[in-house]
Amino acid sequence: MNKRLFILVVATVTATLALADLSTDWRNSSKGIYDVGGAGSAGPFVVGGVVQLIWSPTGITTTTGNSYAVDASAIRGQITGIASEYVLLRDITTTYGKFTGSTDVFTSADIGGADINTGFFFTRIFQGDGSGGQFFLDTDAVDASLWVYDDGAGNSPPVPDTATIYTENAIANTVWIDANNTTVIPEPGTFGLMGLAGLGLFMARRSALKKARRI
Repeated sequence: MNKRLFILVVATVTATLALADLSTDWRNSSKGIYDVGGAGSAGPFVVGGVVQLIWSPTGITTTTGNSYAVDASAIRGQITGIASEYVLLRDITTTYGKFTGSTDVFTSADIGGADINTGFFFTRIFQGDGSGGQFFLDTDAVDASLWVYDDGAGNSPPVPDTATIYTENAIANTVWIDANNTTVIPEPGTFGLMGLAGLGLFMARRSALKKARRI
């Protein structure tokens, strides 16, 4: 291997390990998530809804009764709609609104190079697939500085440290998706795609009419 390339690879791996400073165990295994009108054991519960684990430098910015162009399709990385939000994990709810989530280690590189030991992370729960007009709920913002790796020597180990793990295994209380929560509006990119689709349909219809006139 070229010596310079070897040094670059070693430096990259070392930097990656040095940044591995946040471990998550993100799942809802015991609490229900009610859909609109849900109550008691009969529900209805949010089943087939998108859930995201999100990091933000400022915490939850959504407020009750407003609409936001959030991106439910984002699986990992920066999302549009609300500035500086990054999706760390994404899953789909099952029976009673439970989700299996994931256990993972994240670095500052996962949030665009910002310090992952600062800011906040929280769970965003969508009523369904996150399409326009659906309700969603942001729940339980946690100060990321409370979950920093510390081995006593100022080092950040590259493996999960269960003593400093962020867990959402049991959401604090049963939560509700209802008409008082925020709603999803299409992003500018979605509007653009809708416009292109409409233009395509118009051109196809125009072409069909021209052919009909020739016959």
